[in-house]
Amino acid sequence: MNELHRTAPRHRAERRRPAGRRAGLISGVLALLLAASMGASAPVAHADDLDDKKAALEAEAARVQQSLEFVDSRIAKAAGDLVIYQGQLPGAQQALLEAQGRVASAVKEVEALTARVDLAQQNK
Repeated sequence: MNELHRTAPRHRAERRRPAGRRAGLISGVLALLLAASMGASAPVAHADDLDDKKAALEAEAARVQQSLEFVDSRIAKAAGDLVIYQGQLPGAQQALLEAQGRVASAVKEVEALTARVDLAQQNK
């Protein structure tokens, strides 16, 4: 019984792991914690980068949308103006034909008057 008593640990200190083994365990745990923290920060940084890119793309999309709205409003105004001008075109074409007719009549009248003046000067 004396031998049995000797092999059983008397104090807590005797039940502890040897210092080298404990240091290895602590180093392993610290390495795992460090790896976990680095691994966790990389996805967070990647997610932040993706969030930044997404925000930049959304801002660019908003600017493009505003530009398109401006262009759309200008196109709508131009289309409205086109409809107005197309409506005015037949009247303008008719007015042009009438003016060309008056010019032709005036040219004939000038030619007739010129001929009469020439005849009057010859008979003088």
